[in-house]
Amino acid sequence: MTIQTQSQLGLRSNPNLLINGDFSVWQRGTYQDTAGYGSADRFRAVLANSATMAISRNEQANGHLVENQRVRTSARIIYTTATEQSYGSDCTVRQVIEDGGMLTSGESVTVGVWLYTTSNAGDEFIIDYSDEFEKHTIIYGWNYYSSTFAAKDRLGSPLFPDSFVDISFIGSGDVNITQVKAEVSSVATPFEPDDPQTNLAKCQRYYQGFGFIRMPFAVYASGYAAIPYLSFNTAMRKGDENSIAWATGQGSPSTGWVEERDRIVPHYNNGDMIGFDCIVRNTSISTHGNGWYAYGGLTIDCEL
Repeated sequence: MTIQTQSQLGLRSNPNLLINGDFSVWQRGTYQDTAGYGSADRFRAVLANSATMAISRNEQANGHLVENQRVRTSARIIYTTATEQSYGSDCTVRQVIEDGGMLTSGESVTVGVWLYTTSNAGDEFIIDYSDEFEKHTIIYGWNYYSSTFAAKDRLGSPLFPDSFVDISFIGSGDVNITQVKAEVSSVATPFEPDDPQTNLAKCQRYYQGFGFIRMPFAVYASGYAAIPYLSFNTAMRKGDENSIAWATGQGSPSTGWVEERDRIVPHYNNGDMIGFDCIVRNTSISTHGNGWYAYGGLTIDCEL
């Protein structure tokens, strides 16, 4: 266990294997209290047994004072009845490492996190890398914790579902976490955030949402419309048609509501998904003419 300031380490920063470690991007929403993805990008809530957890965005105009820096955002986590398990605990915040599969045996991975509490000093939490973990005793206020593990050999596969980082909690509590980092190193080095646009683009490789869009269509057959092409804001990691979903939207001027999507064809470039076209079903579409569809709530989700 390491409890020391990062500046005391006197080291240059290594690249972070995680994305959005400063919790600055929250495309899905700023609060969730159920398992799965629903709040901070790239982080998934994992719950088991009777444990509960609420994750919310904690943002302060003047920032949190962390290691003499003003850190604007963190994730506030309120958890109850979390029990230690052989795999960590049943109340966890997880991120799968896409490039974790490129690590080889003999390397070390160090995971670090800043954690804050005023009410749970003396309790414990767990840092976990791919089912290897270490417990830490929580100290009052903002403190830095890190653990070092042997890298798992993934045989060169860039996507391996059990290459992940967990921050897990025990008991009941109220904490904030920020600047979560995993790096190929035997020691922790300072957290250096990406600039906002770079961080957003990295997050959008996994999830993009569109509030309201308007797309042209051509009649495909009676009751069906073909929508030619929609490009993404950022090229996304390879997914499949089931990762594309939207709420029903109203057509314009008089084609009615979209009833269901019948077929979606993603387009790829160098292995990334850059857009899609599709066929949607709507019984009010005749075999005559073209028009526009307006969609609300379109999301593309390629999370690991």
